[in-house]
Amino acid sequence: MATDRTAYGTLSCLTLLHELRPAITGGMDAMPPPHFPIDIGATTASDAADTIIQALR
Repeated sequence: MATDRTAYGTLSCLTLLHELRPAITGGMDAMPPPHFPIDIGATTASDAADTIIQALR
């Protein structure tokens, strides 16, 4: 069950980041769309977003 939540949270976060990419990258299309979920160990979309935002800083 936790793995399902992690995958869903990660996929939700990647989808959100894909939508926000122009704002994050300043309009540059540098990041290709995700082709598969990447497990970052988050259990919710919020946790996944926090982890990825910290990595981008």
